[in-house]
Amino acid sequence: MSSKTIYSDGTYTRLNPNLHAEDSAYKMHYLARLFETIDSKQAHIKILDIGGGAGVLGMLVCEWFVAREHTVSASVLDVAEEMVNTQKKNNPYITTCYVGSTGSDRR
Repeated sequence: MSSKTIYSDGTYTRLNPNLHAEDSAYKMHYLARLFETIDSKQAHIKILDIGGGAGVLGMLVCEWFVAREHTVSASVLDVAEEMVNTQKKNNPYITTCYVGSTGSDRR
């Protein structure tokens, strides 16, 4: 069985060049409602974004916590290095990246 998929061979990006980034604000609206129910006393929040597309939603999540006086670091995991690179461009809070389905290729 081939390890190539539409996500790792570039097909998904070619068919969805904006990576659904336009949906991020809509999705964040609902996530913010969920986050408001969390009573976190932690000063530092660690976020793991798996298969995060363009990284815009991950960036909005990070900004939500920063606006509430938390420090934030984000890690991303994706099967395609191209996607990880796109996420890094769009989310300055990313500190660690993993490429592959097991995270064995740490970047």
